[in-house]
Amino acid sequence: MIGMSMRIRNEPGAFRPMRRGGNGALEPRQTIPWHCHSEVTDHYFVLRGNLTITTRDPDSKRELQVGERHQITSGSAHLLSNQEA
Repeated sequence: MIGMSMRIRNEPGAFRPMRRGGNGALEPRQTIPWHCHSEVTDHYFVLRGNLTITTRDPDSKRELQVGERHQITSGSAHLLSNQEA
């Protein structure tokens, strides 16, 4: 799975691209542990394979396929995983 993550500074009325971000990949069965960001919104777009995004408060699990995207706002705890064998 290869996903694209673009981080944007979360400021009222202004969304500016940050210098961090870019393409990333998760190997089969790999996860990025629970974490959250205080000042960034993550944007994910799946280029190949699939991506599972699990969030807390609200509890949610979303499985993204090729071509799908998802946004995780600042302050939202989330876990990313590639469930492929």
